[in-house]
Amino acid sequence: MVRGKIEMKRIENATSRQVTFTKRRNGLLKKAYELSVLCDAEVAVIIFSQKDKLYEFCSSDMQETLTRYHNYAKDEQTNKVEVEQHVQAYVEQIASILVASGGLVGVCNGAFHQVSKGLRDWITSMPFWRNSCHFLGYIHMHICVCT
Repeated sequence: MVRGKIEMKRIENATSRQVTFTKRRNGLLKKAYELSVLCDAEVAVIIFSQKDKLYEFCSSDMQETLTRYHNYAKDEQTNKVEVEQHVQAYVEQIASILVASGGLVGVCNGAFHQVSKGLRDWITSMPFWRNSCHFLGYIHMHICVCT
């Protein structure tokens, strides 16, 4: 027997919604446990019901896991801001070089905007330390093309 496909929308019937919540919550917590055991992963799941009841699972100490998560998220945000500042500085340097060399005219103007957007997207998608040498080569290549 094949199960029917469930439409992803809020269940209007309160009883059906509660039954579904309980079954899916238990399934999610079971999967979290299995992932932690099978893969030796540190897993934490926090669920609040509609009535603000807390359900949680953690393969180790929840407080330590949350502290670890907060430190990781804070470091990631700091790194992203630093990379964005570096990208902005490089883009401004490219602009001043192109303007000084007379390269920021006609077709090159559009190319410059493409390059600056491409650089911004590329740098923010990779850790800054891994691509700094490649980035300088990329800048040099596009400055040579545009001048």
